[in-house]
Amino acid sequence: MKTPRKKQVPWWLLLFLSIFLVGCAGGGAMSYAGRLAKPESRVMLAVGDVHELRWQTSDIVIEATYALSPNELDLAGLVQLQSKLTHYPIVEYLRIEAHALDGDGIILGSYPLWSAGANAEPFFINWAFQRRLPVPEGTRAITFSYRGRMRDGGGWGPVRNRDDGGISWDFWHTP
Repeated sequence: MKTPRKKQVPWWLLLFLSIFLVGCAGGGAMSYAGRLAKPESRVMLAVGDVHELRWQTSDIVIEATYALSPNELDLAGLVQLQSKLTHYPIVEYLRIEAHALDGDGIILGSYPLWSAGANAEPFFINWAFQRRLPVPEGTRAITFSYRGRMRDGGGWGPVRNRDDGGISWDFWHTP
């Protein structure tokens, strides 16, 4: 007579699960809440009607209109690459976050604003954004941060398969 055999969980499933749980515990993105934003990076906001804003670094320009009301910020605009990045034919990725600030420049909250990527040619990217952000009470200013990579593609063949000695350029800005 055979004794019933207990089912065991495969070792690889336990390994995968533990890696997944460790990754989830980190929260993914770094939190800037409570930190002081760079003074030169802040854009003061006016409450009420629709207003315009322009924010730029040596990498990108954000031109937008906004309307700030209690606990809500409506943003609509365009992201533009600065000329030093436009000669790269492929945007490997670009992620931009908006950060709500109080009157002293303390970051109250961070929000995904816009992203592009997965090895896209700039011509095929929608550079426009429109977001309604649930900002904390006391929001008086905004700033942005981003991380991206451009590349030349290197070699022949489909864009996604070009990785034979091409040149890439990583760029970022913290709030």
